Parts: sequence; C-alpha cells; structure tokens
Amino acid sequence: MSIGKPADFARAAFLALLLIGSNGVAHAQGEGDQETSNSKRLDAPVKQVGDQRITVKTAEGSGAIPVYADRKIDAPAPDVRRVVVIVHGILRNADVYFATGQKIVKSAGDAAAGTMVVAPQFLTPVDVQAFHLSPDMLGWTKSGWARGDAAVGPAPVSAFSALDGVLAHFANRDLYPALKEVLLIGHSAGGRILNRYVATSDGETTLRRAGIGIRYVMANPGS
Repeated sequence: MSIGKPADFARAAFLALLLIGSNGVAHAQGEGDQETSNSKRLDAPVKQVGDQRITVKTAEGSGAIPVYADRKIDAPAPDVRRVVVIVHGILRNADVYFATGQKIVKSAGDAAAGTMVVAPQFLTPVDVQAFHLSPDMLGWTKSGWARGDAAVGPAPVSAFSALDGVLAHFANRDLYPALKEVLLIGHSAGGRILNRYVATSDGETTLRRAGIGIRYVMANPGS
C-alpha cells in the first residue's frame, strides 16, 4: 500500500479498523446486541494490560490509565511528528488494536516516518483485581467507559477526562517538540466513545494551543 498524504494515512487507518470488524469484533450490531453476544467475554478479565501509564488529574480526583506505545512515553521523542492514538472496542483488547496500529504504520512505509502508535486501555475492576494492579488504576463498568461514564474507582474520573489526559500528555513540548498531528481513531465501542467525545469535550484545545492538529477516524460505532 502506497500512502503519501495525511488523508491517505487516515484512510488506511479506517480500512484497518474495518478489518478488525471483519475478523471477529461485532461491528454491525447495536449496543445492546453487541454486549449480549460478548457477555461472557466482557465479564472475564482481559488477557493483557498495557505496560505504560498515563496519569489523569481532574477536579473529581486522579488515577492512571494503562497504554501500549511503541516508545517510552515518559522519554523525550524529538523525532515524533505524528501520534496515532487507537481506541479499542468493547472487549478492551487494546493489545490487538495496538498491533493493528503498528501494521498501519508499517504498511505506510516512508510516509509514516516519525509516527508513534499508542493504544489506551479502559479497564474494569475485574481487570484491575486479576492483574493485581496498583490502587491508582482507574476502572469502569464493562460498557460504561464507552458512554464516557465516571470510573467506579479509585476516583470518579470520566472516560472523557481520561482521553483528555492522553491528549494533554502529547501536548507536552518538552517530550514532543516536533509533533504536528494527533490522529485519534476508534472502532466499534471505540468509535462510539469518540463520537460522544467530539460532541461533548474540548480536550483537543490543549493540543491546538500547542500548535498540534488533531483528526478523528471512527469506524462501525454501535450508535
């Protein structure tokens, strides 16, 4: 696949997300149907948890959200010009989406030089307990995060605020002095939360103030 312009990169991301849908994540169902069909899998803990953390601080309290990233997120990355943030579906399998993001970048060849791939993960208390995670790890109900609900612990931080925290991290010019653009993409429940995030939140303001552009790609949201 030859990818030159930024719009082509976004199109490649969209097509890759459609591939996820065709490979086993329900993508043509409504919210209720999707969650019913995946009920047992939703109740079980995830298979993997992201190995890096972003701290989210709000007026309601603070907590941490795990992320996958192909670089150390707390280390300066002066060569990064684009960050692809990919939000998982209802199964919370951020590892799968992270791997897909890496495939998008690899398929783009030279056009993706300076691109960093990141996949935040919205956990549930079951996940936190199963992996014996730190007490500050945020956990939502199994479908509440996709609505932007407040976490059930350790503080009522909304899923929207968690996304704000992720974007704010990349607005840090000490870490990302050359960053030009953030591409925020989501499939299924990930697309669902992004639809609502765009309509109700202003987290992108932090990026724009730093001179960083942002674009959104949503694929197969249930609503």
